[in-house]
Amino acid sequence: LARLNFSKAEYAKARVRATPGLSLPLPAPTFNEFVVRVPDSAEAALARAHERRIVGGLDLGPFADELGPAVLVCTTELARRDAIDRLVAALAGRPA
Repeated sequence: LARLNFSKAEYAKARVRATPGLSLPLPAPTFNEFVVRVPDSAEAALARAHERRIVGGLDLGPFADELGPAVLVCTTELARRDAIDRLVAALAGRPA
């Protein structure tokens, strides 16, 4: 399970890196949770995810406003690649 969780997170991070408007502000290694900086506000990005029936993550504004608009994202063995792709699109404000 650990390898699967790690693999899903690495896939998600690669998709974030490849998506204009999104970035990974922290260079540290991760396991299955990581921070994504979003183009507008975390609230708006999470609302878009919610509209697509995706739990998008945690708004980090109240905890780490120095990151800018950012969300904490988590992947597990249950995350399918198509769901990760939809999450990334929602966070970026792109069509599903």
